[in-house]
Amino acid sequence: MLHLQSIQDEYGDSVTIYAINFRDDGNPLEYLQTQGYGFKPLPNGGTVADAYGVYATPGLLIFDSKNQLVLNLYDVMARYDEEIELPAGLKHSQRASRKAPYWAAQIRLALDKLLAAN
Repeated sequence: MLHLQSIQDEYGDSVTIYAINFRDDGNPLEYLQTQGYGFKPLPNGGTVADAYGVYATPGLLIFDSKNQLVLNLYDVMARYDEEIELPAGLKHSQRASRKAPYWAAQIRLALDKLLAAN
């Protein structure tokens, strides 16, 4: 989420990041506010997650102004796994920390391409 916030900070009003809360208890709006995230909570997170195949975190989708899907983070993570072999025995959080800069760069490339087209 820190990488997403840095993207929001960098791109400003050119992008809108919606947070989908699903399979979690608690108040997602309160969490976003206490963590200082500028994402907009999307109601009915479970329904949205099901509709787009978001099954775990991190899940991220980028849509263009015509609501066409231009990037699915699961595809980016699969490419990473095909290209880069991480040491065995890493915890989930350690694997995620190593992958995050790669996928953040891929998100920025997709956004740059999308914004250049508009």
